[in-house]
Amino acid sequence: MLATPSQSETARLGFVIGKKNIKLAVTRNRFKRMFRESFRLNKQQLPHVDIIVLAIKGASQVTTEELSKSLTEAWPQLGRRVKKATANLSSSIKRQ
Repeated sequence: MLATPSQSETARLGFVIGKKNIKLAVTRNRFKRMFRESFRLNKQQLPHVDIIVLAIKGASQVTTEELSKSLTEAWPQLGRRVKKATANLSSSIKRQ
């Protein structure tokens, strides 16, 4: 996952899932559905951020339970990392 502070008022989610990395369309769609649902449930916890999900080889081997568990842990961590990066950026701009 990649994330950057957003200029919009809400968090947004985008996908880059190539056929080369996840062969079957059914699996690609399941992957996206799982991410969207998890994002929808955790959207209120996230700062204003644009998130891009990149699928890598082997992503199709992950079970639904494993993906759900890792996403539950990833959203708060991502929120903290973005807030920290934004604070560091703000402080460096103020110094100049």
